[in-house]
Amino acid sequence: MSKIRQNVPLIKESINNFLNQAPQMADLPSMNTAIKLLLVEDEPDLRDILSEELGALNFEIVTAKSGKDGLSMIQSDSAIAAVISDIKMPEMSGIEFLQKTRSLGVEVPFVFLTGFADKMILTEALQLGAIDCLDKPYKPDALLSSVREALRFGVTLKGIRSEYDRLFEKYEITPEDQKKIRDLQTRVFEARFGSK
Repeated sequence: MSKIRQNVPLIKESINNFLNQAPQMADLPSMNTAIKLLLVEDEPDLRDILSEELGALNFEIVTAKSGKDGLSMIQSDSAIAAVISDIKMPEMSGIEFLQKTRSLGVEVPFVFLTGFADKMILTEALQLGAIDCLDKPYKPDALLSSVREALRFGVTLKGIRSEYDRLFEKYEITPEDQKKIRDLQTRVFEARFGSK
């Protein structure tokens, strides 16, 4: 019997205990420096305004001027817990940015801002796993609420991944079985928030 099968009840119990604590964990403490919000906007003035408004959430905000730059940041900074992005940008659209992020296996929540409400594009964004799409001009309270929820979800996902790592080490789960569990986690995420 494999280690994973032997320890399934213990792992399930640990994950369930962790998830029961997740709402407290996701209360978003002030100025959490271990968690970052990535803001991707090609218009410098709007990027500055958004950055200032999102500062009310008391999280570190990192910015990118394009989807291409945002993708580089996603790949190099594991502290990014959520993304807010424009859809229509040069070099790489927000949709393409989301697709490439998902193809890397990065399961970070996305909130989109768009100046044009093309239902086909918005539907595609939601199918790919964006958790919200807001129209420009946006209402500041709606923006803060949506991004706060994305951060809560992102923090919870990071916590689940960390708990998996702890359990894998504790129960000496083989790399092959770890991959199976992570693949299952990805399928659950895709079923809930869209596919790659």
